[in-house]
Amino acid sequence: MKATSGGLWLVVCVSYSQRQADAVEQLLRDEGFLVRVRVLNRAITGSGVFELRVLASEAEEARRFLSERGL
Repeated sequence: MKATSGGLWLVVCVSYSQRQADAVEQLLRDEGFLVRVRVLNRAITGSGVFELRVLASEAEEARRFLSERGL
């Protein structure tokens, strides 16, 4: 697992739709995680590639949280 943006943020989820990215972002925020969404590619239809990142210090916990929810 490599750190990005100076090592502060790590990708914990990649989504291929805006709707799913928004839902996962809200789920993480509701659980208390700081979240950044990075759009890598976006299509007019709402599809694309979206990275959801959390603080490196919380990445393992966030991945476990998402995994427990089947994401």
